[in-house]
Amino acid sequence: MGLVEQGVKAVTGQAPKVVSPTVHAILDYAIAGSMFVAGVMLWRRHRRASVASIACGAAQTALALLTDYPGGVKPVISYRHHGFADAGLATMIGSIPMAMHFAGDEEARWFRAQAMAIAAVSGVTDFDRDEHEFFDRDRIAI
Repeated sequence: MGLVEQGVKAVTGQAPKVVSPTVHAILDYAIAGSMFVAGVMLWRRHRRASVASIACGAAQTALALLTDYPGGVKPVISYRHHGFADAGLATMIGSIPMAMHFAGDEEARWFRAQAMAIAAVSGVTDFDRDEHEFFDRDRIAI
């Protein structure tokens, strides 16, 4: 794990857990969508990065679709275990440039940024609370 990724982990480990399952699902799909868009945009310029981005987007989408949270289609994975899978997915996405031999290229930064985004979202998500616990009479947490 790189220095920046360790920094994200350290900062989010101390951050309050304020992201609800609904917001987490929205962010998961947004990250996946951005990976698909990047895959299309990179197609002519850097084929390996393009294919990798599309594959990572598909993995992120599959995880979201199979999670037991709002936005999930087939609840195969519990919301709590989704948090563990996010950590693995962030690690995989961050290491794809090395595995596909373009770690020194400019496009590798995209994958590191996406991995940090997934780690940051997971770091501020409370995977142990249900959706209804995020709402109370005085305020609505995101």
